[in-house]
Amino acid sequence: MTAQPKEIQRYTNPDGQVPFDKWFLNLRDKKLKTIINKRLDRVRTEYVN
Repeated sequence: MTAQPKEIQRYTNPDGQVPFDKWFLNLRDKKLKTIINKRLDRVRTEYVN
């Protein structure tokens, strides 16, 4: 198995805003932010057979 890096694309609405970034920056729970970041890191470096 080898790691195949993936690029995560964020949706940008017609106004040029990125809803995910706005939502994520407004999260107050640091533990939740850490969990989300770890999950995104796993998706980026997911192993593929």
